[in-house]
Amino acid sequence: MLWDRWMRAPQTLWVRRAIFQIHLWTGIGIGLYLLMICLTGSVLVYRNELYRAFSPEPVIVVGSGESLTPDALTAATRRIYPDDEVTNVRMGDHTEPRGRDFAQRRR
Repeated sequence: MLWDRWMRAPQTLWVRRAIFQIHLWTGIGIGLYLLMICLTGSVLVYRNELYRAFSPEPVIVVGSGESLTPDALTAATRRIYPDDEVTNVRMGDHTEPRGRDFAQRRR
């Protein structure tokens, strides 16, 4: 009797419905876990490329005369880009003929 019911109409048995629900929710949980592992692994593998793609390019300031002090360079950058924040000021290497000073900004 039970065997006939299992073979002819398995969807009516409570055991089959319970197993289906367990299989469904276990599959969803494991699938989300694997998705998280894949996404975080991809970020780790491509971190250098992602950093280059989403980082702003530095603004290069080439001087024509005397080099500015870091404070003067910061003030000049704030005057030109008043809505941005100066995040880095680095003085260039002046031993080369075209040494560059630059101020990096963030929007």
